[in-house]
Amino acid sequence: MPEKKFPRTANNLFDSQHQEQDYLYKMLDFTLILDRVEDENPHLIPFLSELLSHIVPVLEVDEVAIILKDYSSQFWLPLMSWPVSEALHKETGLDLIIEMAENCYTRKEIGIQQLPMLNGGVLAYPIVFNDHVLGVLFVFVFEALRTHDAHEALMPPKLQKGTPAYNHLVHLLWYINELENDAIAERIEMSEAQSLFARYMSPEVMANAIYDRRPVNLGGQEADVTVLFADVCGFTKLAETLSPTTLVNVINTYFSHLVDIVFKYEGTLDKFIGDCVMVVFNSPLSPQEDHHVRACMTALEMMDCVQKLTASPEFSPYQLKMSIGINSGVALCGNIGSKDRLDYTVIGNSVNIASRLETHAEPSEILIGESVYEKIVGGFDCQQKVPVMVKGKDTPLPIFRLRGQLALPDVIAEFPKKNQEHQKQFLDVCNLLTVPTEIALLVDMLPYSDRETGMRILNLLDKNFCVEAVPSLVTWIQTATDNHCLSKAIKTIGLLGGAPYYKHLIPFLEHSDCRVTANTIEAIGLTNFKEGFQIIEPFLQHENHRISLQASILYWNENREAVMSRFMDALLSDSFMIQRAAVILLSETQARHIFAAFLDRYNALPRESRDPVKQIFNTHESFRILRILNHLDYSAENNLPLVSAETDFGLLQN
Repeated sequence: MPEKKFPRTANNLFDSQHQEQDYLYKMLDFTLILDRVEDENPHLIPFLSELLSHIVPVLEVDEVAIILKDYSSQFWLPLMSWPVSEALHKETGLDLIIEMAENCYTRKEIGIQQLPMLNGGVLAYPIVFNDHVLGVLFVFVFEALRTHDAHEALMPPKLQKGTPAYNHLVHLLWYINELENDAIAERIEMSEAQSLFARYMSPEVMANAIYDRRPVNLGGQEADVTVLFADVCGFTKLAETLSPTTLVNVINTYFSHLVDIVFKYEGTLDKFIGDCVMVVFNSPLSPQEDHHVRACMTALEMMDCVQKLTASPEFSPYQLKMSIGINSGVALCGNIGSKDRLDYTVIGNSVNIASRLETHAEPSEILIGESVYEKIVGGFDCQQKVPVMVKGKDTPLPIFRLRGQLALPDVIAEFPKKNQEHQKQFLDVCNLLTVPTEIALLVDMLPYSDRETGMRILNLLDKNFCVEAVPSLVTWIQTATDNHCLSKAIKTIGLLGGAPYYKHLIPFLEHSDCRVTANTIEAIGLTNFKEGFQIIEPFLQHENHRISLQASILYWNENREAVMSRFMDALLSDSFMIQRAAVILLSETQARHIFAAFLDRYNALPRESRDPVKQIFNTHESFRILRILNHLDYSAENNLPLVSAETDFGLLQN
C-alpha cells in the first residue's frame, strides 16, 4: 500500500493560520478516536457502525450513513446511520439512497442531491480501497437558507460545489477514507493471519490467539482431558531410503488426512512431534462432555485412513502403519514455556501415560487406559490385555485394545442387560456417527430405557430426521408409561410422519397429562393437516394455559392480532405458571411467526417498559430469548441495523 501523507490544505480554505492549526488538531484527535474504535471492533461492519457516531462532529454535519456492497459486489447490505433521523426514512427514501450509491459505485464520483422538504441536501462519497469501491458514505446537511421571496429551499453552502465549505468537507471525507483504508487493510491482514494459523492449530486455539485480548501469561488451568498420541510406524527406517523431498511429501500427505479427522471430531491439535501427532479433547478452549468417545472415534478413523492410504498405488511401496495411545485424566492446560516463547499445551501424569501407551502399542493397534475404557465400553469393542509396566509407575498399568465400534443390531439384542451408563455411552457413539439406515432400530430400545435414555433416543431420531422410525414409534406410544418420553415421541411423529399419521395422534388429545395434550396439539400442527385447526378449536378455551396457548398457535393465520394479544397477556400475567407457558411456547418451532410479532411489539416499547419484559424471561431462565432482546436493545442504542426476526429465531434455536 502506498505511503499515506497528511492532506495538504488549500490557503483559501481557512481565514487564518490558527484555523488551519485547529483543523490539524481536530484530525489528530479523530485519529486517536479511530484507534480506539479499531481496537474494540475487530470486524469491519461493527467497526464502521461505531465509527459513524464520531464522524458527525468532525464533519460538522447533521447525519451520516454508510451502505456497503456484499462480497460478490451484487447486493447492497443494510444501511448503517448515525443518528437515526427523518432524512433516511421519510424524505430521502431507500430508493434514492440506492440510486445515488449505484452512481457512486459505477463512476467513483461524488454525488449531491437536494432535499427540499428538509431544507437540506445529501452528499454521497465513494469509499475506495485498492481502487475498488466497497461502499458509499452519505452526509446529510439540513436547515438550508431560504430565499426571501420563495418557499423553495437552497442547497446548503457546505454542499455547493466550489465553495470553501464544500472543499473543506470533501477534504475531510478524503482523510476519513484514508483512515478507513488502513483499518480495512488491518482486517485483511488479520484474515490472512487466520488462514495461516489454521494450518498450524485447531480453530479453537486460532480464535483464542487472534481475538482474546487478555494478556498472555504463563500457566493455565486444570481440566479433565483425553489425550491421543498417534505415531507413524516405520517412518525412521523409511527416512534412510527416501530423499528428504519425497519423505516430506509422504508425511505431509498422511498428516493432512489425520488433521482433517481431528478437526471433524473437534479435537484440539496440540503439536506434531516428528512423525507423531498429539491431540487433546475437552481442553478449556473446546469443552466436550463426550470427549472420551470423540477420541476413540478419531483413533479408529485415523487407523482406517492410514490403511486406505497404504493400500493406494501411490503409497503402497512405503507400507506405513500407525500405533495410537489414548488416556484421560486431569492435566494442566495452558501456556507453557518462557516469557518470550509460549506453547499452548497440556501436561500432567495422564498425558505421560497416553504417550507411554502409544509406545507399547503394536503397529495398527490402539491402546487405551482404564480411565478411557470405563467411559466408552458401552459403545466400543474392547479387549483387555496383560497389564504393562510404564516409566514412572510402581505397579503394572491396566490396558485395553480398542478394536472398533459395536454393531447396532448386536447392541440392541443386549440392550436390556446393559446398565444405564453403558446405554448412554452407546448413544454418545450414535450421536457422532454418520448415522446408518438401521438407526430406526433404536426405537426397539425404548421399552427398556429410563427417561433420560429414552429422551436421548428420541432426540437422535429428530436430529437425523429418521422417518423410518415413525411406524415403530406409533406402536410404542400405545404402551408408553413415561409421559415426558411420550410427549416427545408424539411430537417426533408429527414432525417426521406428517399428515398420514395425524389420526394416530388424535386419541392423545384427551390424555390426563397436560404436557401430552399440549404436545399432541403441536404435533397435529406439525403434520400440516389441512383440517387440523378444526380438531383443535375446542382447546382454545381450555383451562390449562399451555394447552390454550398451544392451540392458538394454529389460529395465527385466522386472527393474528387476537393470538398475539393472548400471548402478551399471558406473558405479562401475575401468574408464574401462565408466564412460563408463554415463555416456553415462544421458543417452540411452530411459534416462529408469533415470536417475530413479539419482537416487533418489543421494539415498539419505550425504553423504560423493556426491562420488566426482559425480567420475565430472566426469571424463567429463558436466556436465549433474553440474549436476543439484549441484542435488540444494543442495536437500538448504537443505531445498528436490526437482525430480521427470522434470523433472530435462528439464533434462538441455536
